[in-house]
Amino acid sequence: MDRTTEKGLKPVTNDSVKPQGHIQTNDYPRYLTISDLSRYIHKAKATIYCQIKSIPHIKNGNQLLFDKNDIDEWLATKKCWPVDYDALKLRALKSLTGTALRR
Repeated sequence: MDRTTEKGLKPVTNDSVKPQGHIQTNDYPRYLTISDLSRYIHKAKATIYCQIKSIPHIKNGNQLLFDKNDIDEWLATKKCWPVDYDALKLRALKSLTGTALRR
């Protein structure tokens, strides 16, 4: 049965809201072209060409191909984790003074 609010509007669910241009991971082939990769990682082709030495790829004649599994692993190594600045400051002070500091 279709649920609606008292004003006749349907409630919004996570399944019904997707970012514009969203393409599911399963929609891509195993080997991506430069255009596929551009859409997959949301980067311009020019940016990809500039960073090509750091991106895992296969050169097939004049065509560049990217193994989706390799790209997923490569992206995982690019994660940035939050920094605990208090712990970082404390560690820096310890190394400068050469002694343990108390909080």
